Amino acid sequence: AYTCYGMDNREAAIRICSPLRGDPDSSVNLELKPSDSSANPYLALGAFILGVYGLLYLRRNLSIIPEARRVVTGGPYRFIRHPIYAALCLFVLAAVAGRFSLKTGLLGALVLSSALIRILCEEALVSVRYPEYASYKTKTWRMVPYVF
Repeated sequence: AYTCYGMDNREAAIRICSPLRGDPDSSVNLELKPSDSSANPYLALGAFILGVYGLLYLRRNLSIIPEARRVVTGGPYRFIRHPIYAALCLFVLAAVAGRFSLKTGLLGALVLSSALIRILCEEALVSVRYPEYASYKTKTWRMVPYVF
């Protein structure tokens, strides 16, 4: 389905279900499906939680174009420098693992490599603007604690 929300549309990312037994006042049923059902639900849920947690601490520092606004060091940023990218990569890995083929593997690799390139560009930009970022980098991991 090409809609992102709808009444009783099981393919929609946000579905507003019909009232139970014809009593609309006593039932509210909203269904959120942020990922493909074939993806590993635990990885997808972990990615969703990490992404929302990262966004809550990033607040107004989020931008589409890489720019250095300030260094955020609270919340998940205490442990990893890029929790939103980590969440994106986790979602991609969950989706690729759920429906693995040559095409999904290549597309997943494209998304992961694009995220890595953007991370490196953002880190270079922030390092130039904020000298204290160098000490922050020594205390945290890029995306995966104790690995990368």
